[in-house]
Amino acid sequence: MEVRPALARYVLSHYAFNGLGAAFGVVALGLLAWWAFDYATAVSLGSGAICLSFADTPSPVRNKLNELGAALGVMTLAALFAGFGMANPATLGPALLALSFFISMLTAYGRKALPVSFAGFFMIVLTIGIGTETPAEVLRHTLLMMAGGVVYSGYALGVARLLALRTKQQALAECLNEFASYLRCKADLFDSELALDAVYDALIAQQARLTDQLQMARDFVFRDIRDDRGARLASVLLAAVELSEYAIASQTDYDRLRRNYAGSDLLMFLRDLVRKSAADIDELAWSLLNDIAPRRAVNYRAERFAIAHELRRLAEDDALEGSEELEIARGSYRRVLSVVDQTEALRGLVERPGSLADLSPTLNLRPFLSRSGWGLRVLTAQFRLESPVLRHAIRTTFAMGAGYVIAQNLHYASHGQWILLTIAVIMRANYSVTLKRRNDRVVGNLIGCALAGLLLKYVHEPEPIIAVLFLALAVAHAFATVNYRFTSVAACVVGLLQLHLLDPGQPSLVGERIVDTLIGAALAHVFSFMLPSWTSESMPGQARALVRAMQGYAEQALALAPTSGGYGLARRRMQEAIAAFATALRGMLVEPDARKRPVLPLNNLLAAHYALASQLAATRVLLREQGAAVDPVFAGRALEAARQSVAALLGEAERVIDAGASSAAAALPPAPPAVAPSAALTPEQAALVERLDAVLDFARRVTVRAGELAAHRCDAPSTATVAA
Repeated sequence: MEVRPALARYVLSHYAFNGLGAAFGVVALGLLAWWAFDYATAVSLGSGAICLSFADTPSPVRNKLNELGAALGVMTLAALFAGFGMANPATLGPALLALSFFISMLTAYGRKALPVSFAGFFMIVLTIGIGTETPAEVLRHTLLMMAGGVVYSGYALGVARLLALRTKQQALAECLNEFASYLRCKADLFDSELALDAVYDALIAQQARLTDQLQMARDFVFRDIRDDRGARLASVLLAAVELSEYAIASQTDYDRLRRNYAGSDLLMFLRDLVRKSAADIDELAWSLLNDIAPRRAVNYRAERFAIAHELRRLAEDDALEGSEELEIARGSYRRVLSVVDQTEALRGLVERPGSLADLSPTLNLRPFLSRSGWGLRVLTAQFRLESPVLRHAIRTTFAMGAGYVIAQNLHYASHGQWILLTIAVIMRANYSVTLKRRNDRVVGNLIGCALAGLLLKYVHEPEPIIAVLFLALAVAHAFATVNYRFTSVAACVVGLLQLHLLDPGQPSLVGERIVDTLIGAALAHVFSFMLPSWTSESMPGQARALVRAMQGYAEQALALAPTSGGYGLARRRMQEAIAAFATALRGMLVEPDARKRPVLPLNNLLAAHYALASQLAATRVLLREQGAAVDPVFAGRALEAARQSVAALLGEAERVIDAGASSAAAALPPAPPAVAPSAALTPEQAALVERLDAVLDFARRVTVRAGELAAHRCDAPSTATVAA
């Protein structure tokens, strides 16, 4: 089946729609203000619209209202402080430092606060660039800026409400695309020519991306379900979450499967079957993105027939008949078939109209939504020196102060505030993110300067320049949360074209922008080593959070009849903990060698948790598939015994990590079976006991890996690194 080009998917995504909507709102408001009033009024109104548009990121209407309101308040504060500071050169520096510290502290509210903080920094730069001198001018500029922000807010909220259903479709389609990529990574597990460790690394990294997109889809699709179309999308997302569990449950016994059947047709057909499922989901995502019926182009019969033939051929081998190797192959095929069956069920939900009646009246989706509040307690809790947020605020404040001093002493100094803007967009609480932003900013601005320079050299009419300005503004918004390098290129073009339109006679805009970018990037890099918060220092805490999340998931997964809400939340927390640990581990790899921890024990701990999650998910799937055949008394006793053993093993793992020292974990005896072996077990009971024994074995591996991590001095960075 055809895989849709990434560019085509992106053009139709909510990111691109949001970028075009923001660009249209900003340009339209600016032009209307210029036509209705005078140029100075248009500049102030446009400043408010431009700044607030940076906080206009794809989010549900209620969240967007909170984010735009917070951004408007921060911008107003920035305009007042910077504006009154401009009246006296001696007061601008202290005002800039105070604003930098406050705005940087907003990162305590997480990812949603980054656009809000940037809107505040951009308002500082714009206010300095406009150059208000008297209190009356400051108040006039601030009020007009607020008016522009309020008008843009009304526009943005109106567009968001108008496109609410469309945005839900786009968010769900993006989530399904990431899930299809996840299945393609999973298919590589059947390719014995690829290193298993490398495939697992790619799989875990893709699951981290899928976890992010899944939460974004929840925030859109599970909110404000008022009609049949909204209910249909919610049903599709619930089915996709269910499918993800089947996919995770199928990730067992790969190492043994590869050893037994390396290079065989059996593995090839299993790989192709999973790839077809990924292509099927891609097609479903495309149909949702375009609001069209999906094509019925996927046919799994050939692979099913070929695998069944291979299994029959293997069963005819006297050496394999009834062997564990053959049962592993059959079990892997059954689990892959479950993924295919769930994919076809997902297709059925996409194809049919859907109804509000499809959703249970007792279904509570609110706990699965992200929090959108801005409580003061979150901010005040960061006022301790060990807080990464406070350290980031201090670093940024000093870097902005140094940038301001340098900008005041440049010989040209006409646009020295660009240095401040570069510092603001590069500095992050995490060193690895700061490093990436620095590289993206420098490369993006160099490319943007080259593009703008070529355009201004050969194009002199304002109409095509305004058209390019609109396009660049749309690109800058569309990629702001996806690929900052593209945003940097587009934002640089926007800035240079704006200044050219304001004053076409300026001869050295491109050269000044390059110099300011390099100075700002250098300052951001130097000050990133001031009170640093290394990711390596957070790894013990990440490891503890990972173990605790797995404890919560095991508690629910090993219950005979867990509540759907409790199990779903525990599964989500577990997936988020794995994603957070994997992200932190990748971030640590770019830190200075002297700050890195040994990578191998961290990577092994992550892999052990991922394998345990697969075994727990496989247990739930097994119980679901056995249905009425499950003996509740036997199963309840077996699950309870396994739950207690897993709780003890993971509790020991947490104790070892908390102690920061090695223990006898590596010498733990094999975990006892969940139920004593018995010849009288039914096939269903035997299958459950076998699965629970595997759960206990992998829980023991987690404990052993925790002991290995502690043995590598978990609480002290080391220069002895090992490539994962």
